[in-house]
Parts: sequence; C-alpha cells; structure tokens
Amino acid sequence: MKNLLFILLFVFSFSSWAQPLTFDPTCTTPGDLVSSSVSLPEFQLVCQHLVDTDPACLRIAPENKMNCEKGQSANRLLSSNDMLSKIGQCIKGFLWDSLADLGNMIVDLISTLVDVNVKSYTAMAKFLVDDEFRNESIAKLKKGGGEGSKLAMDFIRMASAYFAQEFPRNLSDSYYNPAVALGKTLFEPLVKMLSQAVEGIAQHYISEYNCLNGVAKSNTICKAVGSLIMPPTAIFAFLKGGKAALVALEATEKGAAAVKASRMSFAQMNHLKAAAKLTDAERLTEAGKLLDGMKLTKAQEEAIIAAHKIGIADGRGFYTYTQADISKKARILREAGFDPDQTRLLMEKGITGTFANPNTTSLANGARVQAQTYGITINKLASSGQDVAQEMAKYKTAFKEAGENYSLAASSSKNPLVLKMAWESSAKSGDVGATLAAYNKGLKEFGMNQQKMMMGISQDILNLQRKVAANPKDPTLALELKTLKEVEAKLKGVQPPASIPKPIVAETAVKAEVKAEVKAEAKSGISVPENMKWNEARDVANKYRLARQPEEASHYYMKAAQKKDFSDRQFAQAFEESMKGQGTVAREMFTKADNKQLNAYLNEMFERELHYTKNATEKANLRKILEDIRDNKDKKSALYMPQERMLENMLRWTKE
Repeated sequence: MKNLLFILLFVFSFSSWAQPLTFDPTCTTPGDLVSSSVSLPEFQLVCQHLVDTDPACLRIAPENKMNCEKGQSANRLLSSNDMLSKIGQCIKGFLWDSLADLGNMIVDLISTLVDVNVKSYTAMAKFLVDDEFRNESIAKLKKGGGEGSKLAMDFIRMASAYFAQEFPRNLSDSYYNPAVALGKTLFEPLVKMLSQAVEGIAQHYISEYNCLNGVAKSNTICKAVGSLIMPPTAIFAFLKGGKAALVALEATEKGAAAVKASRMSFAQMNHLKAAAKLTDAERLTEAGKLLDGMKLTKAQEEAIIAAHKIGIADGRGFYTYTQADISKKARILREAGFDPDQTRLLMEKGITGTFANPNTTSLANGARVQAQTYGITINKLASSGQDVAQEMAKYKTAFKEAGENYSLAASSSKNPLVLKMAWESSAKSGDVGATLAAYNKGLKEFGMNQQKMMMGISQDILNLQRKVAANPKDPTLALELKTLKEVEAKLKGVQPPASIPKPIVAETAVKAEVKAEVKAEAKSGISVPENMKWNEARDVANKYRLARQPEEASHYYMKAAQKKDFSDRQFAQAFEESMKGQGTVAREMFTKADNKQLNAYLNEMFERELHYTKNATEKANLRKILEDIRDNKDKKSALYMPQERMLENMLRWTKE
C-alpha cells in the first residue's frame, strides 16, 4: 500500500512537472515581457516566440534584438545608476550646454509641470523648501496620474530633498550665477528622471524600441535624443501627462511640425549623410543644382560655406543645432540675396549643415559635468574623513572620457580652446599619458610655441600649489597637481620628486643693475610708454614682479596684454599683480573692459581670487572692488551684479 501510494504521488508530481509551459497572457508584446517578473524558462519561451513573430522584431539586426537567454535584466535600458553615468551624458550633451543652461531649464520645467510661476530663483526656493506652497502648486499634477506625472512627482520629491541641503553649498561656489548652483544641485535627480522620460517617448515613437536588448536601447536613446526625440517640448509634455500628452501635442500645429520632422529624420538620414560629406566645392555645385541651376554670386558662395560652418566648432550638427544656430544660418543666407524659399531649401536639404561628430564637445561636456558632480561628493566625504576611493575611481574615469572626447573634438574643429579642455580634463583624471598626448597635439596639429606651453604648465602648477595649500583635504586638486608635475618632469627629461613640496613663490636673484633700473622707473611714477611692444612691456613687468613691486608690474602687464590683443596670460598677470598691490589696474579692468570674452575671463579670475586668497592685501582689494560695485550701481561694470544679500555676504567674507 505504501509503495502504491508512493508511485501514485510520484506519477502525479511528474505529470504536473512535465506539463508544457504556456504563454503568460499578459506578455503579448516585447515591452510587456521585459517589464514582467516571469521565470527565466517562461521568459525564454515567450521571448523566442516574439522575436520570431513580432513585426517590429523582424526589422531589427540580430545583434540588437532581445537576448532571450539572459532574461529581463539584459533587455532593460539600464539600472538607475548606470543611467546617470551612461545615458545622462548623451542627454546632457543635447539638452543643455552648461550648468547655467541646466539651471534655467529646471526653472522652466518645474514652472511647466505645476502651472505655477517659479520664474525667479526666490520663487524656486520657496517652491522647493515650503511644503505647504509646494503641495498647493502640485495639486493639478497629482490629478493627472499618468505615467509622466508620476515621474515628475518623483523628481519634485527628490529635488526638494536635495535642495535645502545642497543648494547653499553650491551657491557659495557660484556667487554670481544662481543658475549654476541650481544646475549643480539638481543635476542627478533630473538626469534620472529624464532618462526614464526619454525612454517613454522613445517607446511612443520608435516601434522597434521594445524589441531591442539593453545595450541597443542605450545606444538608441543617445541617438534619438538628438534626432527623433524633440527636447524639451515633448519631454515637458510627457512628464506632465505621459503618452496621452504626446498625442495631444501632436494635435497642435507646433507639435505636429515637430513630430513630422522627427519621423522624417530616419527617412532623410542617407540624404543628409551624403550632404554632410560634401567638400566646399561640391557643396556649392549641389547648391546650384538644388536651386534649378542658379548661378551663384561670389557673396552667395561665401554665405553658403559660412552658414555651413555655424555650430561645427561647438560640436553641433543636424538635429542638435540650437535655435540661435538656425537663425544665424538663415540670416547669413538672406543677407547674401537668397529668398525665403531658397534659404529654407538649402537648410532643409543639408547643404548648409552637417552631422555633429559623436566625439565632439557634447559628449565631452557631459562627462566633464558628471566628473564635477563626483568631485562635489568627494569633497564632502574627504572633509568628514570618509573613504573616497570609490568616488575617486568614478571621477578619474569620467574626466578621462571627457579628455578623450575633447581631444577628438579638437582635431576635428581645430579649436585651441577645445584642446585646452582636453589637456585640463586629462590632467584632472590623473592620466599622464593622455595629458602628454594633448601637449604633443598642441605642438604638431596646432603649431603652438613649445616655450610658451612649458611656461603655461609651470603657471598651472604654481596656481594648483596655492589651491592645494588652501584646500589640503581636496584629493582632486592633489591628483591634478601630481599629474602636472609628472608631465613637466617628463618633458624636461627628469624624474619627479618623491613628494610634492609645499607651495612656494619663486624667487629669482635680480641683478643689482636691474634693481636700480626698477627703482629709478618707480620714482618717476607709473607711466607706461605708449609705443612699447608687447614683449618689451612684458619684460619690464617681469622685472617689477621679481623686485616685488606689484602695482608697477600690473601696469606693464596690462600694456603687454593690450598690445597682444588681450593675451590671457598677460591679462591674468596684470590682475594678479594688481591684487597684490593697490588694486588700481584690477578696478579699472571692471569699469573699462568692454570685450565679452574678456569680461567672462575677468569674472573667472575674480571668483578664483575670492575663493582662494588668504592674503590681507588681496582681500582688501577684493573688498574695494565689491564696494565700488555696490556704491556705483548705475556705473557700467564687467562684473556681474549679484543680488543685494549675496553682495553683502561677500563683503562680510572679505572682512573676516
């Protein structure tokens, strides 16, 4: 009897176990299957069936299709952490160009999501910190209840938690631009939300998307952001109401035009690729054919080439041009005599455009911003004595990636500023080889002066030594300094010192006759001869600097800068020496500078001094400049006029 019972139980259990797997009725599409929690055997069976029969899956190359062997995780986009480091970079590269642009985008986004006026940073602060005000503002968003609004709610909750704690710290690093501080504070929560939002939009527009494996989805998102997806209009709409909002957007004239353009993008791709490869001569020939054999004037030929070049140096191309790029291209063509229809035709057919190189500044900028985000975390951990090894590894990797992409972009754009970014990013990553490669690229591809480049390295090392002295717990500064010292040693053919010496101010013996000459000039007052050549003014300035007469040195450095079309190096030396003296030249810079690039550079130097100087004389000069700005609000100044409270805080800081 016992044996019979055992046999019956065995047969029963075997028959139950041996039943064939059946399709889960809820997993009828690739998207449903990937998001399900079915067992691996059932996943494999359903997956293979869908891959073999689903029309969308049949259109995909085998290497990009769902991986039926590895289960759901291998076919999802990426984890939230991976999204931040991978997807976040390509999203950042297409949606915003700087932390200030990101800050302004966040203001617009929240204003759009909750139908509340948060155009000012005061209102933004109130929204993120005041629970009652925020809850009233998002009542409408809660009612929406769609896929997008849930993402938006998650972002707002996360942003609120980040804001009160991190914004004041970031603001202390960006006194003059609250948008930068806002962007830095909310970068991480925003990227996580945007990654999910962009995936939702991709599913709406790309029929094959759900049948892709995880890696292919990642690559598709990075390509789609700049071509198929319409940022930020569609993104804002999706976050507010999900896919239903996208359908509503398409019903509008503006939305329909955007969607039409996006859906045309893949159909036009081959045509645009051909246009992107044209030489200048071929471009002009094709333009004539496109305009029914029109004979182009010299001015029109020059206009076509000039319009074609807009945006290239900044890493932009088809689908990533800014509105300013497009307006500038159109204006150049119209001014050359093309009518509106001809202008539109030349632009739509790609004659005046190109594809953005995937290795241009868009990707590099994204990696750099990510590295800076890690740097903020590292500083927090280091200041409290915690281990930073894990974050430092991420920091190095991100800056290494930025350096590589900047280097490629520099070669394609021939822009020395991009090469400078490659150099700086490589040095920050601790990669001596990549930093040396950027140096050699400057010599070979850009024809830079070797002696000047070596002087620049020495100056960078001196500046970093000062920063390390002011921030001894910051491992990122120590890493960059160590890298540059190794680079300098290799270039000079000597081994680097075993340890990094404490910061010193280089003192060179000045011959007695030079001292006498300097003193004689000083007695007669500071009057720089107008007809001096830039190098003559620089040499005299160097003598004054070595004799520790900064006020005189600053006047001559300024003359050298003016004679050399405001050379960055001499301009910086004029500012730094002036701050050590009476501050006369530095204050004049803020009231007389009228060059936009010069103004930006001046602000950068001022902010650096504000953060790092410990010298009483320099702090007094900073204070004088701040007081001049406060007391002469109607007077034109190159320095960004901060809010009253911020200005008072800075004045208080310089008094401490």
